[in-house]
Amino acid sequence: MKADAKDLLRRNTRPWRAVFVAYALLLTTATHWPALDIGRVAGGGFESPDKIIHTLAFAGLLVLLWRTRWVPRIWQAGVIVLAWTVLDEVTQALPVLRRTFSMQDLAASQIGVVATLAWFRALAPVGGPANRVRIAWLRFVIDDLFARPGTWILTALAGAGGAVVIGAATWAILATVDLDAIVRARVVFPASITVGGVAGGIAAGLAALAAGVRRRARTLGAVRPCFACGSSCRDAAVAQNGRGPCPACGTVFHTGQWSPPMMLPLSVVARGVGRAALAGAGVVVAAMVVYFLVLRSWEGLAPDMRLTIDMALIAVAMAVAARVYRGRQAALYDRQHTCCRWCDHDLTGTEVTDGCGRCGECGTPFARITDG
Repeated sequence: MKADAKDLLRRNTRPWRAVFVAYALLLTTATHWPALDIGRVAGGGFESPDKIIHTLAFAGLLVLLWRTRWVPRIWQAGVIVLAWTVLDEVTQALPVLRRTFSMQDLAASQIGVVATLAWFRALAPVGGPANRVRIAWLRFVIDDLFARPGTWILTALAGAGGAVVIGAATWAILATVDLDAIVRARVVFPASITVGGVAGGIAAGLAALAAGVRRRARTLGAVRPCFACGSSCRDAAVAQNGRGPCPACGTVFHTGQWSPPMMLPLSVVARGVGRAALAGAGVVVAAMVVYFLVLRSWEGLAPDMRLTIDMALIAVAMAVAARVYRGRQAALYDRQHTCCRWCDHDLTGTEVTDGCGRCGECGTPFARITDG
């Protein structure tokens, strides 16, 4: 397992770049197909969830563009995709295409970009040196996984299965609700099934990916790859503080950077989730005040556009909650070498070997990772 940094970057980004190019071509083709009107599914009498599709399509485009590593900053990728949404919608008004420009379609596309940026912010590195090393390890494992075709196939199959199951369950539930037949058939059914299917697909895909990350982390943990070049540091010499140079590229590592995921007591998790939920609820309340005072007053707002805005508000609130929870988790991880994260035992005087040790009270492992 030896490679230089450029080789590792090419290996990790090659599949993402191929998928991005294919996705961008398909998206551009779909949005510029002559005389295509997806506002209504032909022959079915259904109102297509057009705005939701726009939101999800450009959110996916931003994710894929960022993963190609062609753009150095996420905000720059966001600006590029926001400009893309404008160009994409404006060019649909070309006479030869026999399509129309829609401000609501453009807004829906940009809402997807903004909500995705909020999640990128929520998942950005947080905390001190110990927690940032933990995040770097997770990212290394995920990069390694997606460099393998099998990961793409399994994640896609899991996502498709989750989308079918949850989409079908959503349809079955709505079919029992006593709604106006026209509203249910034209608007509620397709929009709700789309949202349910996408949510189920994302959840199932992430569950499959999480299982793969755990398995791959155990395998790579035995190899101890350098995060910079991928070469094995298993036999590299380390100092008492656990630090040493990579034998291939010289990058300094810490033996604790390959530690398994941090486990926390249920009470600690519950407190963190509670704080995160309060933060997310605050965002929802503030956003809904603006929403009902301003956005709901817009005449002619399409039903699926309203649902798109609802989804975006929920997504942003969840992103805020995730950021708050991750901040709390980072604080616990950064002080793991001074206070046991499981039993709160004082570890300041506990001896370490190669930068790692165990709590003298409960045996919980910890790593003493600092800037020094």
